[in-house]
Amino acid sequence: MPYIKQADRLQYAVLVEELALLLRKTENQMDRAGHANYVITTLLLAAFPNRKYATMALVDGIITDIGREYYRRRATPYEDEKIAENGDVY
Repeated sequence: MPYIKQADRLQYAVLVEELALLLRKTENQMDRAGHANYVITTLLLAAFPNRKYATMALVDGIITDIGREYYRRRATPYEDEKIAENGDVY
């Protein structure tokens, strides 16, 4: 979960916004996805350089949790809105 202390978030806020602005300059979403993948991959490789099973398992867990949390917090509410708007399929 991305729940770190508010004070700890401050050190990343400007850098994250700068990266987001750079990524948004790539107008094509498919190209932007590739750029985002590159940024995230190189960040994780630099932040977790040890090539040990435990480190690789930890990073894999980070990536998995990011996807699950993004879906839960961002996509699920959207899907619920669309179900309410258009009716459920099931």
